[in-house]
Amino acid sequence: MNTIRVVFSIIIVTIYYGATFSCYADSLPTFSIVTEDRKPYNFEENGVVKGISVDLLVLILKRIGSHQTRHDIKIYPWARAYKILQEQPNTILFTTILTKERENMFKWVGPIIQDITQLYALKSKNIKITSPSELKKYRIATYLDDSGEQILVKEYGLSLDDLHRSASQIAGLRRVYYGRNDLFVGNQPTLEHLSKKAGFNSDEFEPVFVLHINKLCYAFHYDTSDDIIELFQQALDRLKKEGEVDKILEKYQHM
Repeated sequence: MNTIRVVFSIIIVTIYYGATFSCYADSLPTFSIVTEDRKPYNFEENGVVKGISVDLLVLILKRIGSHQTRHDIKIYPWARAYKILQEQPNTILFTTILTKERENMFKWVGPIIQDITQLYALKSKNIKITSPSELKKYRIATYLDDSGEQILVKEYGLSLDDLHRSASQIAGLRRVYYGRNDLFVGNQPTLEHLSKKAGFNSDEFEPVFVLHINKLCYAFHYDTSDDIIELFQQALDRLKKEGEVDKILEKYQHM
């Protein structure tokens, strides 16, 4: 009897969510879906856009009945993608860190996962930071319009003039490696990916200060309807419960 009840409950839930998703499928807009090159979350390999957040979004789109696929996802430099999100309705940008400054600028689906934004230095420099008040002593390499910049300005009181800004993260990492800057803003997966790309050994760097524990999300243009946001969020939550997110994380864990 218990087995019959469980099976019956699963059928009812499946019918409910299927009906919920299908009733919105015909009214879904065609989104501009933009991202950046940031392995392992989103990147291009052999002409194919992939990564943790990419693969998950593809599953979400399929789950809600959207006609859009992996081929609709475009990779741009972060500053350009971020500008599109602000100016163009029906835009999705990922993987986007939810910060206090951004919270009311966009609408959000997530979190996909959490990670930590930190300041990294070369171990050979033996830099020790014990207080936020010490940050102004250092030359910090940042990525133009990235969340790391915004956190340093909004939460730690630095100005943009205090920062050494670049249109690419790898340029900032190179400046730290060659001694032109002291600190690099990023997380561990990004550090490892960029180090490999630049021909550096990521073990030469160490985290010296935690800036923020991040929620990594999909950001939608502010005019997106709440019904659509709820539809995406329900699909994400269901995929998490079904173990699909864990499968994707396992697939990319060694990248």
